Amino acid sequence: MKLEKKFQVKIKRTSRKRTISLEVKEGYVQVLVPNVLSEKEIERIIDKKTKWIRSKLLLQKSKPIYKAKEFISGELFLYLGKNYRLKIIESKLAAVKLRENTIYVFKRNKGRSVHGLLVNWYKAQALKLFEKKINEFSKIMRVNPKSISTKTYSKRWGSCSSKGDISFNWRILMAPNTIIDYVVIHELCHLIHHDHSPRYWRTVKSFCPDYKEKAEWLRNNSTTLAW
Repeated sequence: MKLEKKFQVKIKRTSRKRTISLEVKEGYVQVLVPNVLSEKEIERIIDKKTKWIRSKLLLQKSKPIYKAKEFISGELFLYLGKNYRLKIIESKLAAVKLRENTIYVFKRNKGRSVHGLLVNWYKAQALKLFEKKINEFSKIMRVNPKSISTKTYSKRWGSCSSKGDISFNWRILMAPNTIIDYVVIHELCHLIHHDHSPRYWRTVKSFCPDYKEKAEWLRNNSTTLAW
C-alpha cells in the first residue's frame, strides 16, 4: 500500500482480528487488519496515527546499537541502571566484587569463564533484591506468592504461574531500580488477576501510576540489558 507518509507501511490482513493494530518495527510499520476492512479505512487510521508512528521511528533511530560483550577488562556492564567497568584479576579463588565504579572478577586460570562467573553473580544479586522487593510490595498489595526464583528468559522479564510461583529474568538487574519495581508489581498483580485484562492493568496502575512509561522504557532498552 502506498501512502504519502515518508515511512514504509506493510499491511497484513487476517480473519483472526476484529480490530486494527499497528506495530512499529525496524524502519517500517506493520499493520494487522481484519479482512473486511477497506483500504480507505486503513489509510484513514494510519493517517490519524502518523504523528505517533513518526515519534516511534525516531525513537528507534536513537536506540543504542547493540554490541556483543567480549568479557575483557575495560568493558562496561550495567548494574541497577549504572555502568561499571570490568576488571579481571587472576586469582587462586574465583569471586566477583562490586567496588565503587568497578566490577572485579577474580578468575582462576583453569576455572569458570568470566561470562559464567558474572552470570552467577548477577543471578545471586538478583535473587536477593527480588526477595527484598517482593517482601515489601507483597505487604502493600496484600498478596502472597508461593515462591520466588530467577531464570534466563529471552523475551520476558518475569512470569507468574497459576499456582503463585513467580520467576524473574536476572537480566532486569541491569535496569534502574524504578524499572525493577514496575516488573515486580507487574508480576504480583498476576496473583490478583491472572491475565492482562483491563481490570489487571487498572490494578497495575493503582500501584504504579506511570507503568506505561516503565513498560515503554523496557521495550526501548531491551537490547542494552542482554549479553
